[in-house]
Amino acid sequence: MNLVRGLSGIDPDPDILARAQARVAEATAPVRLLAAAGESLPFAAAAFDVVVVTLALCSVASQDHVLREMHRVLKPGGKLHFMEHIRSETTGWARFQDVVTPAWKKVASG
Repeated sequence: MNLVRGLSGIDPDPDILARAQARVAEATAPVRLLAAAGESLPFAAAAFDVVVVTLALCSVASQDHVLREMHRVLKPGGKLHFMEHIRSETTGWARFQDVVTPAWKKVASG
């Protein structure tokens, strides 16, 4: 049986955390949100069974540091789930991404 003990979410942007906080009441497990950067996670080593990162590695100062930190806080045998994006190799999509990138950076904090 899988037991959910709680969820921890981090983001360095207080506005993003405020938007997330508005949804915490809907959660079916305890949630704590913390202002922190992925390069320096405020958790003990081997603290998590699962680590999830989505659409963040493109906006951090050091992908290597973030990946090392995720590895540090993940228990041995734990799972890392991630969803990221890259610039398309298809010319039309690449142009579209280039056009929307400045607005996306403002809307999504990076």
